[in-house]
Amino acid sequence: MKWQQPLGHTAGDQFLKTLSKRISQVLHNEELLHTGGDEFVIIIPELSTNNHSCVLELTRKILTSLQQPVAVNGYEFIVTGSIGISIYPNDTADANDLVKFAESAMFQAKKNGRNNYQWHNKRFTLQNFKYIQYESALRKAIKQQHLSTYLQPQTDLKSGRIIGAETLLRIHQGTLADISPAEYIPVAEESGLVVDIGEWVFRAVCQQVSSWHQQHRIPDEFHAIAVNISPIEFNRPDFIEKISQTLLETGAPAQFIELELTESALQFPSDELYDKLTTLKELGLSVAIDDFGTGYSSLSRLKNLPIDVLKIDRSFIHDIHITGSNNQAIVEAVINMAKALNIKTLAEGIENEAQVKQLQLLNCQYGQGYWFGKPVPVEQFASSTLLETSLTAQFNS
Repeated sequence: MKWQQPLGHTAGDQFLKTLSKRISQVLHNEELLHTGGDEFVIIIPELSTNNHSCVLELTRKILTSLQQPVAVNGYEFIVTGSIGISIYPNDTADANDLVKFAESAMFQAKKNGRNNYQWHNKRFTLQNFKYIQYESALRKAIKQQHLSTYLQPQTDLKSGRIIGAETLLRIHQGTLADISPAEYIPVAEESGLVVDIGEWVFRAVCQQVSSWHQQHRIPDEFHAIAVNISPIEFNRPDFIEKISQTLLETGAPAQFIELELTESALQFPSDELYDKLTTLKELGLSVAIDDFGTGYSSLSRLKNLPIDVLKIDRSFIHDIHITGSNNQAIVEAVINMAKALNIKTLAEGIENEAQVKQLQLLNCQYGQGYWFGKPVPVEQFASSTLLETSLTAQFNS
């Protein structure tokens, strides 16, 4: 079950009590246990090994009991239930594993669209156990402050000067320290932990930029440090308030900070979206669209939105230097249309000089990729870049 707590913990407790009462009303000899958060365990005693029909009947009754909205303090909440089922001794004779298998099946039910059930299936067990492990490790990393930020340089393709950087999350201790963020970031998004992580990263960047600014370590040609914002974070009603509050508390100069949004966050242009982006611009922040081209959107959708930069996805860059490449034509069209809309362009995933030269010919303004530099710890970036304002990119050396 999923519960957001805009009314506080007391209302949350009342919400859970109401759910417990509803579930209890469809139980007979079964035992209901609240294991924490919004999760419950139901134990069915003395079940015949091959008689699973009663389990299905009970499961359907529980899901039906959750269909009616839950009223708390004058508000109504829609509840969705995801149920995982494991059977003793068919699945395992170990009590702890029995609970783990049921939990694994529950995660699979969530992935299948919620408000349904899933039997334990060995095929999904390893995958879901990994999800559970990653989620637990993420919670621990957040709680124990094992997060750190790396910066990957962004370069002016005409002058070769480093004019900015993208912030990337790293976990420096624990289970996830040696695992690619590409593996655990989807878990962070699905679990909602991406909101806590996003707030931590944005604050860390603000504090760093504020420190550099006070020490006069930001070169004149430096544009901004970019921070990735997930759609989940961006769509929260308190997003603008959190951003504004963090800028105020850290004293960070907003003109040196850029928010990178995915195309999905801007998929449906509206007055509300325009107002939110306009407010960010009024705060002094710049806005970039990350991985442009992968979300099947179009520049026509963006023409009325206050966007500063389009980051062209790396998938369009890898063969751009090859004559006759379809990607070359696509990138050229994006650059020309962006220029007409007064939007800057940045190519991602640049790995060789041939790509750089082709992008220069196409008048792409900025570039990012291993050719210019891999992500490095913030301190290393500061010492090698901010202290040497004349640093130029590799292709100009």
